[in-house]
Amino acid sequence: MGAGPQQEHRIDPGRLAQALRDNALAIALVVTGLTLCTYAIASSAAKRYRATARIAASAAPHTSPQDEVRWLRTQVALVKGAPVLAAAAAKLPGESRSSLAGKVTTAIAPDADLIEITAHDHDARGAAAIANAVAAAFLSRRAENRRAAIAQSQGALEAQIAPLVAMPDRAPEVAALRARVDELVVAAAGAGTDLQLVQPAQAPARPYAPRPLRAAAGAFLAALVAAVLIVALREYRRLAASRREVARLAGVPLLAALPAYPPVSPWDRGLEALEARAPSRLRELMAGVAARRRGAQAARREQVRAVAEDGLRSLLAATLLTLPPGARHVILVTSPGRGRHSAQVAAGLAQGLARAGEETLVLSSDVASPQLADALGVPAGPGLVQALEQARTGTAVRLRATRVPGLDSLHVVPGGGRPDDGIGLVRPGVVDALFGALRDAGYDYIVVDAPGLLVAPEGCLVARAADAAILACPEECSPEEADEARRALERLDVRLLGAVTLPAGAAEEPAGESPRLPR
Repeated sequence: MGAGPQQEHRIDPGRLAQALRDNALAIALVVTGLTLCTYAIASSAAKRYRATARIAASAAPHTSPQDEVRWLRTQVALVKGAPVLAAAAAKLPGESRSSLAGKVTTAIAPDADLIEITAHDHDARGAAAIANAVAAAFLSRRAENRRAAIAQSQGALEAQIAPLVAMPDRAPEVAALRARVDELVVAAAGAGTDLQLVQPAQAPARPYAPRPLRAAAGAFLAALVAAVLIVALREYRRLAASRREVARLAGVPLLAALPAYPPVSPWDRGLEALEARAPSRLRELMAGVAARRRGAQAARREQVRAVAEDGLRSLLAATLLTLPPGARHVILVTSPGRGRHSAQVAAGLAQGLARAGEETLVLSSDVASPQLADALGVPAGPGLVQALEQARTGTAVRLRATRVPGLDSLHVVPGGGRPDDGIGLVRPGVVDALFGALRDAGYDYIVVDAPGLLVAPEGCLVARAADAAILACPEECSPEEADEARRALERLDVRLLGAVTLPAGAAEEPAGESPRLPR
């Protein structure tokens, strides 16, 4: 059975943090270089200034807020009309209607009946001159259009009055028409006064662009995020490729991929220390922050533990399918090279077998390592070393197995510490005596945690008595090591069930965080 997709491709936060630390220098150089380049380019770029003229609507012809907004939008659209820009360009040397179209923006001021005409230019005075020229041209053009419309209406009324003057009986009608003409004369005098320039544009004291510091800060953040994503993507691909390569060279599917638990960050430790020393007024606030961070850390650990449970479930299923119950099976759990990577796998497999109802013994042949005892929550001694002392004196080997708390069908024989003679299992006949003592012990499965197969002779000696083997390979395990370990097991005529990958330091799992397989 292969590991599930989530197990195969997941990158735990601790490993990502380690990858970022390993690439910290390269990230710092790239981010710093891009930040400095952005600052230099922004500093050398041409300066741009912005000036705004504001026109107020003193008597807008509207009867509702919707009509007012619609009317103002119409006036804003007219500001950038071709006639207005052409009239303004005629008063600005070096400008044309098309050039002003790219330099002028218009908008309605929020919460006010104001039309804002903003001009952009490489010169501060030029920006103010453009904004004022466009505003003046707009107001002048609008007043001229209004007076022309009034004059046209006045001429039409005069044309109506002329034939009626000679008709005495039409005198009242003539009087009404003359009153209307008088109203138009008054309107012509005030044409365009509903819009007034209330704030002429002033030359700005400093440019609005470029902003070297702001551009450098944006480049710094963007480069940092990009660098983190690149490192994460590279780690993701490297991790997936490494696991596939291990499985391929081992000649069997990848049984499981166990994650590492996220470590407690220095920030969390510092926050707890500050919480204990903080004044009473701040202690409650800091306690709330610390509690939220602990909750987030616990959620991450729970998520990682769920992934670990899935991996151990795959490992247990593969073991039971290959070595079904009904006969005693000895399973060797070892790693290719140095490092105590097999204890977590051996402990997890033994717990799964015990919860499946099988009488299981897990034994540590890596006598100098307390990792197996720590993973199962039992004392590190007495254990295998003390039993070997009996064989050394010529008496029969008698193992003292400790029951694992909470699991009546799981017993463990820890390493017990370094042997006094420094020989231990290498002494001739000791391994045969050991498994002779286990032959009639009544266990269905015996899981043996062994040191590195390629670096310690104990692994090869114990492997001769095993029915099957599982390779616990750290993620940084080289393909050459995995291939050599597979060949060593073939020479010993030991069936290789598969490989389990786990990150370096996975044995340093937080106390009480061991994944639980269901019964």
